[in-house]
Amino acid sequence: MPKGNSGISSVLIFFWSVIGPYWIRVGLKNLKRIRGHKMGLSLRAIMMLSLTVLQNVIGRPSWEWNDEGSLSPSTSHHRVKRWEEFPNATFTFDCTDRSIGFYADLEFDCQIFHLCDAAGRRVPYMCDKMTAFNQKYRVCDWAYNVDCETSPDWYYLNDLTYEAPPPKVEY
Repeated sequence: MPKGNSGISSVLIFFWSVIGPYWIRVGLKNLKRIRGHKMGLSLRAIMMLSLTVLQNVIGRPSWEWNDEGSLSPSTSHHRVKRWEEFPNATFTFDCTDRSIGFYADLEFDCQIFHLCDAAGRRVPYMCDKMTAFNQKYRVCDWAYNVDCETSPDWYYLNDLTYEAPPPKVEY
């Protein structure tokens, strides 16, 4: 870690250690779920994301929820899946006659999804660890939120995305 960030690191760690427990206690007591969000992003997920951002800023190890339901430093050195985890991956998914959009790949349990472009080309993408492609919302979501088998039921949303031209902005 660069020497110039040590003061910022100390302040951020102090701030989180003082405010964090209070925020967690009040949050869990009063805010069981953040309302108004389509995917029902839980307070636990928000806290985990904030800790991940914090560790990226100060260069500390990432955090994850353990079996007891409390935070602990991550034991993994990288949290992102790599193509090496899918050796000799061959895709049977075909973009021919599909609308422009994103499509979950059921053969890989929605851990991989594809972008189909206007020319019918396929570009594969991979979701992070512990996530899978949620076709309904067309994002990588926690794997326990994704029912991969029903993904084809939501493919039609790609048809609707580019159904009309975007609105023209007049200056």
